[in-house]
Amino acid sequence: MVLSRALLLLIIVFWTCECLGQVLDIKPQLLDFETIKVEEGLPASYVGRTIEDRHGKIWIGTPEGLSSYDGHKVESYTNDPSDSLSISSDKIVPIYFDSNDNLWVLNRFSNLNYFDSKHKLFYKSKVLSHKSGSYSSFRDDHDHLWIEVKESTWVVSKNNDPKVAISDLVDETNVNFIPIEKRFNGIERKPECHRIYILKNDIYYIENDTLFSYSLNYDNYTAKIKFKTLLSHKLEFENYYKNKLAIDSNRNKVFIFGNHQYCELNKSTGKLFNCFYFGQNNHKPNVHIVDSNGTIWLSMLGIGLVTLNPDKNKFNSIHDRQFPEINFAYKQYVVHISEDRNNNLWISTNADGVFKYNLARSKFKYISDAGSPFQLLDDRIVFLENHKNLNLFYFDEETKSIIDTIQSLHLNFFPLKDGFILMRFSEMERLLYKYNLKGQPIRRFNKEISRPYDEIFFLFHEGERFWSGYDMYKESREFDFVISSNNEFLTDYKEEASLTSQWKLFAISQSLNTKDSTIWCSFLQGGILSYNRQSQQWKQYSPLSNNNQKLTSNKVFSMHLDPIYPDSIIWVGTNLGVDRLNFITNEVTNISTKNGLPNNVIYGILADKRNNLWMSSNRGLFVVDPKDNSLVMTFDADDGLQHLEFNKYGSGRTKSGIFFFQGIRGMNYFNPEDFYLDTKPSRLIFTSMRLSNEDVKIKRNKVDNNKSDFQLESSLEYMPKISLPHTERIITFEFSLLDLSNPKKNKYRYKLKGQNENWIELGNQNNVILTNLDPGSYELQVQAIGTHSNWESQEANLNFTIQPPWWKTWWFKLIILGLICLLIYLFISYKRNQAIQLELLRNRISRDLHDDIGSTLSSISLFGTLALKNLKSQNSTVEKMLDKINSGALQVMESLNDIVWTISTDNNKVEDLINRMRAYISGFEDTDEWQIDFNFNENILNNTLTMVQRRNIYLIFKESVNNAIKYSSGHRIKVYIAIRNNLFELIMTDDGKGFNYEEVKKMNTLGGNGIKNMKNRAKEIKGNLEFDSIKDIGTKVKFTFNTKSER
Repeated sequence: MVLSRALLLLIIVFWTCECLGQVLDIKPQLLDFETIKVEEGLPASYVGRTIEDRHGKIWIGTPEGLSSYDGHKVESYTNDPSDSLSISSDKIVPIYFDSNDNLWVLNRFSNLNYFDSKHKLFYKSKVLSHKSGSYSSFRDDHDHLWIEVKESTWVVSKNNDPKVAISDLVDETNVNFIPIEKRFNGIERKPECHRIYILKNDIYYIENDTLFSYSLNYDNYTAKIKFKTLLSHKLEFENYYKNKLAIDSNRNKVFIFGNHQYCELNKSTGKLFNCFYFGQNNHKPNVHIVDSNGTIWLSMLGIGLVTLNPDKNKFNSIHDRQFPEINFAYKQYVVHISEDRNNNLWISTNADGVFKYNLARSKFKYISDAGSPFQLLDDRIVFLENHKNLNLFYFDEETKSIIDTIQSLHLNFFPLKDGFILMRFSEMERLLYKYNLKGQPIRRFNKEISRPYDEIFFLFHEGERFWSGYDMYKESREFDFVISSNNEFLTDYKEEASLTSQWKLFAISQSLNTKDSTIWCSFLQGGILSYNRQSQQWKQYSPLSNNNQKLTSNKVFSMHLDPIYPDSIIWVGTNLGVDRLNFITNEVTNISTKNGLPNNVIYGILADKRNNLWMSSNRGLFVVDPKDNSLVMTFDADDGLQHLEFNKYGSGRTKSGIFFFQGIRGMNYFNPEDFYLDTKPSRLIFTSMRLSNEDVKIKRNKVDNNKSDFQLESSLEYMPKISLPHTERIITFEFSLLDLSNPKKNKYRYKLKGQNENWIELGNQNNVILTNLDPGSYELQVQAIGTHSNWESQEANLNFTIQPPWWKTWWFKLIILGLICLLIYLFISYKRNQAIQLELLRNRISRDLHDDIGSTLSSISLFGTLALKNLKSQNSTVEKMLDKINSGALQVMESLNDIVWTISTDNNKVEDLINRMRAYISGFEDTDEWQIDFNFNENILNNTLTMVQRRNIYLIFKESVNNAIKYSSGHRIKVYIAIRNNLFELIMTDDGKGFNYEEVKKMNTLGGNGIKNMKNRAKEIKGNLEFDSIKDIGTKVKFTFNTKSER
């Protein structure tokens, strides 16, 4: 009987222990948060929910309206009673974005609004899900809206077409509110008190003490039970905190939280794994999220915000490192938590806005008291030297944590396969020890080391062969390579080879061995020294080298073989950037801050499994793609690093790929694969625009068309082109890279196509101001670089046109051109009419002179001739007078004929001029005293001359002929006329006695006035008149002028 009771008691105790599980301690954890509060632009301190759009912008719902955050500023949308297109107020909760980028939001009365993000307008749906309000709402993968209320869960879809998209839900007459158990046939019990989870086609929810899971068929709207698990431990639930489920798809687990414990179940089968007890107090846990690292975030009454690592069953209470006074334990302080594509958690609170935590910070782990240098022996042990002591840390690869340390005096060390060699130094001794991989000394060598400890460097080993170096810079500045074997090389000092370089070197920084049997050693002063064991040749790579073996700097901190081309390329970290050294061709390519690196001092280089190079510097860590030398990622203290500044001698990796980088405040270690995100990179978008420092708004309705201020048709990111008035001389464009991991680290640059050929760096400034641009078309190109992007992957272009003023528009220019053409036409027509009228006038004057005055003068001449005949030999005086009258009349008639001929439009050709000249000299040819030769080119006859030109040419010709006949006493005159290239040429020569031109000019004899008149006539038509007279030989008169030039 006693045995039965004891056995029963043992069973009860065992069952109780199994049920209660393990009691877990909750330890405080300080995290670095960023906050977005009312001071940053939120309309209220209470935040109900956050949601990320497809570009990466965060939308925040508050009781006073909706806000968006792009990393630089908060833009809010609040209710305006006078604007029917503004948001309806009162506790706005964003639900989801549909395929058209419209955001659907819900207020506390479950009134649906959808936000047209293109035009920034809100449309109010008439749909009301329930008068008493909803707990939560979400959209599933099949575009159905689920609304949870106090009594039940409702599925919203369109009448007679349950597959309709939610974006069609604009009228309550077209909408069905169907309880879940009626929408999906086969659901046994309806969820009433706790939230549901839908993952693809599976639904999970709790009712009382049972976890239900169904597979939903959206084609025929049926539900098939997957499992229902009765929680044997009778988990206690209360409705004050509603979320009790946490689902981790990566681990295929479901976590259920009660008031005092939580349980783990298989997500596919519902099998119960374990239950863990966490205290007598009713903490009423409320689950928020399972993050991408597998950590569960929940709120616990009396404790506040808590994280749970299910792998270790480890709870941590979360506190803000910067503001420890913030009380996360306040009643319902944390309302909601979401995670964006860049692993940022957005924690909505009921009093302090939104807290942001970058999960990447937890991916960097570090040891705070680690010094330098350190070496990795295998995947478990790390050496770290800290001042005069050496700390030996054991690294557990499974848990990624440090599990033990040992202390030693200042020493030097060297890794072996089964342990390591340790040289311990003190003032009394210099001894050599051998340790196993557990850090236990297994052998002490009695022979004292003769060389000073700070001159000996272990390089590497090849099987049982070891390479070490002795730095002799204190004496001869020489460096020795020593090859020894059998681990005893420092005891018996048996050297297989000793190779001494001839270069002045100082302090080995790193060594490596290439497949071509070449040893490479880098130095803090001296560049790189290489020794090929086959050819026994030395090479030094340095800026001071006399051959092609050059480097950018003489100061080398690190080396690493190229992960893609290890047989030809070494990456060299210097104080002037990183060199890409091709040791086959001796070609060196330097990459520095000029190429976008955050810093030039490269302390350490490691290659990850993706063949990218991780580099430590004085400005954090960054990743370079060796294929194109582009920057892939950057990290600093805000991302979880121990400090911005790292140290030399402080980089290494384990066989499984864990990286170690040592800095001034400890050592960071991490798995680089944790930082490669599978999601698409966040976009770079244009966010706003200002003209003359005034924000440009978007048109809200047709009435806005009457406003004089410039307005946008839609959001900038949706506008292919913008047309701006010419009056705007100051234009500001704002943009943002929606990588919100660390917005302060995002950098921008831009160029205005056609204006700037080179990129203009902006740093963290996310706007560009353009001033005094000429009218025309422009393309603004902006690039950005963030934590998870490079310059080329993030680019946004904006096309805009500055309209010219009305007086520079094409239509105005066309009108002006038309007017000019019209004026030219009118002017030409006027000139043509004037010419016609002048021609008619000239012809009329010519006829009148000929008919009236000419006939009168002819009558006078005739009467004078008759009178002269009748009075001959009667009165000599009267005879003389009548003779003069007759001569004068004839002279006037001749002049009058010349005038009539000149002004007549029928005589405009050169042919008419020549005929006139020949008619004039015909009277002289009839006498025997003169022989006149008249010559001209036949091809000039149809050339035309103006009236003034004909008149002056003819009168110059007449005067020349008259002077020759009157004064030359000659017998022959030659006349020649030609036109060459519009140059009219008249040449007249006689064989007379000649004359002195200057004397004639002074004395006004021999036709002096005639010569003067000839000069004036030549000048009148811009011609040139020349006289060439030789005594007793004759005179030559040459007259030339351009027929196309007129006075």
